[in-house]
Amino acid sequence: MTVEVRDEAVPAAVFATQVIIGTILFSLVMLGAFGLSLLIKWMEGFGAPGWMIWGAHVAEKVIFGLDFFLFGLFLLSEALKFVVGLWKEWSR
Repeated sequence: MTVEVRDEAVPAAVFATQVIIGTILFSLVMLGAFGLSLLIKWMEGFGAPGWMIWGAHVAEKVIFGLDFFLFGLFLLSEALKFVVGLWKEWSR
């Protein structure tokens, strides 16, 4: 599938596409952390050992924290690429 855009709209189209794809990927990893949280509650209900619950909580927080941090870096990177693309387009 191809979408035709005018030359001056290319940086905005690329930016929007990248951000949408990045947001979907961020959401999938976040769902993984949420699923781990549900697993922890289920394990607590069955009386799993404390060390196992603690380790799973740490893993859950590390996954979500890293995902959140890297998503922020991704958005910053995409915003900078967008600004550079606009600058190149305007300077022509």
